Amino acid sequence: MQISSVSSTPLLSTSQTSALIQTDAVSSTQSSDSVSNTTTTSNVIATIPTKWGFKVDANGFFGTDFNKAAGIPDNVKINQKQMDMVEQYTQAVGSSDDPVKALGKVWNFFSTVSAGSLSATGTMNIDQVNNMPYSYQYDGSLLDNPVNVQKSWDEMDKVVSVNNNIQAMSNNTLNSGVQGLFGGLKDWDPNGDQVKDEYKAVMGTSYDASEQKGQLGIGELFGVFCGTNMQESMNDFQSVHSYYSLMQSGQDFKSYLTNTFGSSYMKQLSDNINTMPDGKVIPNMIDDLFKTIDEAMKTNYAQYQQSQNSASDSILKNGNNTASLLCSIVKSGYQSIKSSQMPTSGSLISFSI
Repeated sequence: MQISSVSSTPLLSTSQTSALIQTDAVSSTQSSDSVSNTTTTSNVIATIPTKWGFKVDANGFFGTDFNKAAGIPDNVKINQKQMDMVEQYTQAVGSSDDPVKALGKVWNFFSTVSAGSLSATGTMNIDQVNNMPYSYQYDGSLLDNPVNVQKSWDEMDKVVSVNNNIQAMSNNTLNSGVQGLFGGLKDWDPNGDQVKDEYKAVMGTSYDASEQKGQLGIGELFGVFCGTNMQESMNDFQSVHSYYSLMQSGQDFKSYLTNTFGSSYMKQLSDNINTMPDGKVIPNMIDDLFKTIDEAMKTNYAQYQQSQNSASDSILKNGNNTASLLCSIVKSGYQSIKSSQMPTSGSLISFSI
C-alpha cells in the first residue's frame, strides 16, 4: 500500500492496502484468545489443474504441494490469482525467476519485514494485527531485501515528511521506497472488515468463511499485500531505483536537481519554498530543507548498505535460505509518501525529522 498522507485517514482501502507478516515467530505479548487454526492447505481439496503444474480447488486455492515448492508455510493459503500477479510483477521488474520461486521470495520479504509480529497459528486477532509495523522501506523490488521497518506512527511520520519533499521537488523522479503496513489497524478497521473486503475484491473469493469476527488469516493479509504492494512497486520501480542510484553516486540532492532540471527550475523551486502563503520571504528555508533531506538520505543510505551487507552474509552462511534475512537489523528509519506536484509555497514543507 502506498502512503499518501500522515493523517487520520485509514492506511488501508480498496485501492490502498498492505501488510507484513512473520513466517514463524510468535511474540510473547500476543494473546491467542479468539484465534483459531482452521485455515491450512491441508484442508484444500485441489483437483483443478493450472498452467503452473499445481492444482487448485473450486475457489482457486493451492494445496500443500504448492506451498512446499514455494517455501511458504502450510497455514498460509495461496490463491491462483497471486500467481497471475507475480507473473506480471517479475516481467515488470526484469526478474528471470519462475513464478513459484518469485512468490516464495515475496513471501520471504513479507515475513522479514513483519519484525516478529505474527502469531504462528495462521490466524491473527485484531490486537495482533494492530501491533504490526506501520511501514517499511525497500530498494525497488519485493524480490530483494527490505531496507528498514517503521514500528510506530511517529517513525513513519518522519519518513513521510522527508520523502514527500523528495518526490515533489524531483517531479517524482526519485522515491525512497516506502510502503504502508497494518500497524494501528484498530483505529480505522476495528473488526478487520475492510481487510476482508479488500482480499475478496482482489481474489474474487473470501479467504475463509469460517473465520470469526475480528480474525484475519495470515494468508489473507499476504494476499492483500500481493494485490496492492506489487502494483505500487511496479509503479514506483524506476523512481526508487533512481533514488538509490543517486545515493550510491555520492551526489547531493541539490546537485541532482540542478543537473537534471536546470537553473531556471531551481530558481522557481527556491522562490516557491522561500515564500510563505502570506507573501513573506524566508531566504534560507530552501537551504535548511536541502540540509534536512541530505542528512536523512545519508541515514537511509547507511541502512541500505547495512541491509545489503546483512543479505550477503546470510547468503554465504545459509545458501538460498532468505527467510531470516534482516531479522536482526530491522530498525526505525526514514520513509516516504507520494506527491504529484512541486511545492507551491514554503508552508507545504515539513521539517519534522
